[in-house]
Amino acid sequence: MSVNQLPRLWRLLRRYPHVFWRTAVSFATGARILGWIILMAGTARELIFRQVRSFLRKPARTVIQANIWKSDGLFSVTCRPEGPYANPYKDVDPGSDDPWWVQGEVPGVRAGRPTRQPLGFRNPRTTTEHGVGVPAASSTGRTKLPGSTTLELTQTVPPWVETRQPQARGLRTKRPRILIVAPHPIFPPFHGGGARLWNLLRRVALDCEIHLFLLSRRKEDPIQEEALATLASTVEIFPWEPELAPDFLGLEAPAARWYSSSPARRRISEILKERSIDILQLEYTEAGQYAFCALPGVKVGLAEYVVTFRERARRRAAGFHRRFRHDRWFGSSRLDWMRQLRYELSVIRRADAVQTVSDEDARFLAGFLAHPERIRVVPNGVDPDEYRPPPRPVTNKRLLFVGNFDHLPNFDGLEWLLSEIWPKLLGQDPELFLTVAGSGGGPDLARICRVRGVDLVGEVNDLRPLYREHQILLAPIRVGSGTRIKILEALASGLPVVSTPVGAEGLECRDGVEICIARETADWCAAIQKLLRNSSFHQSLAVRGRQLILEQYDWDRIAERLLEIWHDMLER
Repeated sequence: MSVNQLPRLWRLLRRYPHVFWRTAVSFATGARILGWIILMAGTARELIFRQVRSFLRKPARTVIQANIWKSDGLFSVTCRPEGPYANPYKDVDPGSDDPWWVQGEVPGVRAGRPTRQPLGFRNPRTTTEHGVGVPAASSTGRTKLPGSTTLELTQTVPPWVETRQPQARGLRTKRPRILIVAPHPIFPPFHGGGARLWNLLRRVALDCEIHLFLLSRRKEDPIQEEALATLASTVEIFPWEPELAPDFLGLEAPAARWYSSSPARRRISEILKERSIDILQLEYTEAGQYAFCALPGVKVGLAEYVVTFRERARRRAAGFHRRFRHDRWFGSSRLDWMRQLRYELSVIRRADAVQTVSDEDARFLAGFLAHPERIRVVPNGVDPDEYRPPPRPVTNKRLLFVGNFDHLPNFDGLEWLLSEIWPKLLGQDPELFLTVAGSGGGPDLARICRVRGVDLVGEVNDLRPLYREHQILLAPIRVGSGTRIKILEALASGLPVVSTPVGAEGLECRDGVEICIARETADWCAAIQKLLRNSSFHQSLAVRGRQLILEQYDWDRIAERLLEIWHDMLER
């Protein structure tokens, strides 16, 4: 069409406006229908391929050398310290709670003939004695062995776990340059993601050259910038506003569109080039879209604090989109779930390493990926030196609930606790008292907390005194993903925890050993009453919970794991 024809076209549009509008609506409707077809076809493909991969994928196996020898007519098993490590997502040892089996030539066990017989045991870090072919907890079936022999220690491990021996920190010669991009504030570390990133930065800053790029709605944030300047070589607080660019086909995930920023993309690319960055580390799923800014040769790491499309499906199944207006901000329909699935899997596949906070999330994501070995677990943790048990056992009847109530699963859990569980608890023991601590919630939170025996204290800068002054932490979380740092803080403080299966999901804790897991209202009442009335059981959970933190969820160990992942990325 030439320029001379434009006036004629304009006259036709003014004369027949209905034709123009009908054509525009037809094009818009056609584009949106095409987008729906693409979303549904893509989702069906992902779900089908996940089932096929799960069916065809064989579990990987790892082999560790172990020595077995005779000791007073019995035998003991231990791992040689120079052997390769398994389960690096749990610890730098083969683990203490999972069953392990020894298989090899055991001479003289059966009529003098060499046989391959399983020998069950646990905790290979220490010398322990267990029976031949029996569970580790059993003391029967012990067999004398004629002399010493060397066997193979094997265990089935998930396919996303690589078996290798971590490199000692003293042997590392290069300090990698890491650019960390986060769409949320880090300091003060009042929320779970901020606390995680702040504690990890404090521990990896000496081993890496850290550069921080933080998206912020404020132009200046001197408090955060001053605090982070002690840990990072450079800190850039980048002001941004949601662009909400047109999406004619309707394929973009709402959360990704909200945090999308073209100036931020350009600035990230400039930093990668100017400072010769080795690894672009993206925190949170919504920051995953900036993985496509990476230059050739720059590795990309993505920290998945929550598998968002999984949590969105759980929220919809629980009716959050009907109960909470805030839940609809980032989409709540089935199409929105498909958009989030499409977006999240695309950024995960772009990353060279994906870090989840739990083995449960890693297992779930592995089914969607052709190369699940990219998934590594870097769990949430706690500093056991900061969170310590009280000097004397607490004997009151005070219970504690902690949560950020802008995070709707916390609000839903408290609402369920106060409406269903709390009245029955008060009927059994009128002296019970519940403290509710946390930010957000607004007038709705104050309304549901107007219940006898409940004290709403709001936002608390330091939760450690509350952990030490109460008897039990309650975590009635019914919807969610990832892991809950408040449970780890309570366990480190010697405070027993009662939680739902979803609340304890992803944590290596056992029901009745380190934590109490309750499903129905009656189970909750029974577990709380048992902890209040049985002091020995209360003390046992407190001690074992603290021991679990020291063994698996210390930030120092977790930071070592993150450093290993970064160095592995550079070696590939």
